[in-house]
Amino acid sequence: MMTYSIHSMLEKIRSYGFHNERVLKAMEEIDRKLFVPEEFQNEAYYDGPLQIGREATISQPATVAFMLDHLDVRPGQKVLEIGAGSGWVAALLGDLVGKQGSVYGLEIDAELAQEAQKRIHRLHLDHVVVLHYDGSRGYPPEAPYDRIMISAACPPVPKTLFDQLKTPGILVAPVGVRDLSIMKVYAKTEEGIDETEHGAYRFVPLQYSA
Repeated sequence: MMTYSIHSMLEKIRSYGFHNERVLKAMEEIDRKLFVPEEFQNEAYYDGPLQIGREATISQPATVAFMLDHLDVRPGQKVLEIGAGSGWVAALLGDLVGKQGSVYGLEIDAELAQEAQKRIHRLHLDHVVVLHYDGSRGYPPEAPYDRIMISAACPPVPKTLFDQLKTPGILVAPVGVRDLSIMKVYAKTEEGIDETEHGAYRFVPLQYSA
């Protein structure tokens, strides 16, 4: 059986031509193993998605790295993540924004949201919170946000999320369906929204409340 480690995970990501050391450092500091179910602990550093229960997954590390790179998070910013799942990405964002920033992770499944918040609490990331909430609505109480990241496939991005994004601001989302989503980066400026595409990925679909 192949042995995986944080080092091998980071080297795998680097092998794809990834050079954002701030993101890699966050991935080294925020241990993915803490966000993976017990039965998958030996695969925590495998560069692939893993089931976390409740028909949800923790995303592939390389995919997360590239999304965070496109998001271009800066210290002190306010960030919204939609589809928080296990809480790993929210924790990574918390590391990137630092104690002067804030992160709000939204998860539609109440059990996943509760477990994610417990993990965040154990890491003493007091500026990060995971809430049980329908992410397709954004989170108006804390809007607007400097950055918004959607960790689930959405066809298309709900307009309300663009309304909650600051100007200037960046939103990153996989747009499409489960088996084929195009990673899109939306840069909001005074002139409008500039959209660019950055490859195809697979994501579980964004869930909406009834």
